[in-house]
Amino acid sequence: MNRLPALKFPQIIGVTCLLFSVGLSGCAGLSQQMRATYSGIKIEYKTPIETLPVPKSPVQIVVKDERLDREVLGPGAKSSFGSRALGFFAFGIASLAIPGEPSFQETDLEGIFRKAFSERLKTSNIPIAAESAGDQIVLEVLIRHFNLNFNWGKWLGKAGYVLRVRKGATLLCEESISEQVTRGNMWGYGSGECALSEVFVKAVNRANLASCFSNTKD
Repeated sequence: MNRLPALKFPQIIGVTCLLFSVGLSGCAGLSQQMRATYSGIKIEYKTPIETLPVPKSPVQIVVKDERLDREVLGPGAKSSFGSRALGFFAFGIASLAIPGEPSFQETDLEGIFRKAFSERLKTSNIPIAAESAGDQIVLEVLIRHFNLNFNWGKWLGKAGYVLRVRKGATLLCEESISEQVTRGNMWGYGSGECALSEVFVKAVNRANLASCFSNTKD
């Protein structure tokens, strides 16, 4: 009968370190999964490194939710999450809390997109207008889809919208943007959080604001 070779001391140390490192990564994933499960999914938005043309007049940001399907959680994800999903929206260390930990159906999705685009403009010191004016520059975002689903062991996040920049009645630019991100189920609910967060960042940052604002005239 063949016997397995005995592990020598250095081999034992190597295996132990490997198991310890795997255990640490597992704990990090478990921590993220627990927080996503009980506190809600966190979407963390990071602005791209860019320098946008700065119009002389402030820009008004208008966001409209035009989704035909208002269900953010797909059938697979809904059975996993239940009704508690989007707990808060975070920017780096600071987070913007949504009162009452609402479900997706009650979440201010328009406000989330508006905040993200505001962050992009602020990084280039572009002034943001609170109210509309006659020939003011308007950045308009029409949300077409935003959802998270789970199927065959994978999380799928999708986000899409139409971006328009106007000055008065003149359309300066228009873009149709759609992104999707797939993540394996390594961290459970935490992986779903990663998929939705990543697709949101990709979709918002894909908008070519440099080109749109280059068409603005003083």
